[in-house]
Amino acid sequence: MTDISTVFDHVAEDLAETMGVSATYTPAVGDAVTLDVLLNQGVQMQPGPLEAQVWQQGTTIDALLDDLGKEPDRDETITIGSTTYTVLSIAENDGTWVKIIVR
Repeated sequence: MTDISTVFDHVAEDLAETMGVSATYTPAVGDAVTLDVLLNQGVQMQPGPLEAQVWQQGTTIDALLDDLGKEPDRDETITIGSTTYTVLSIAENDGTWVKIIVR
């Protein structure tokens, strides 16, 4: 019998491969990693940590935590094509996917 978490991991990997774009994650320490990510541009984001009426558009990148090796730190980079994005913060981490706010 297959564990449900194993099935979910395979679905997440298939989604990244099918819907994703190739990227290179460059941590501050260690070797760069090539992986598939989901690039989301024009995302409506609320400034934190306080609630406010002012919203801004931003860019997020979703990546599999296992592919990254660790949750990215501020000022590390993710390169997609000829564009290099700098990590600002982590919006979400559910243990499988990490949603990274970038500029």
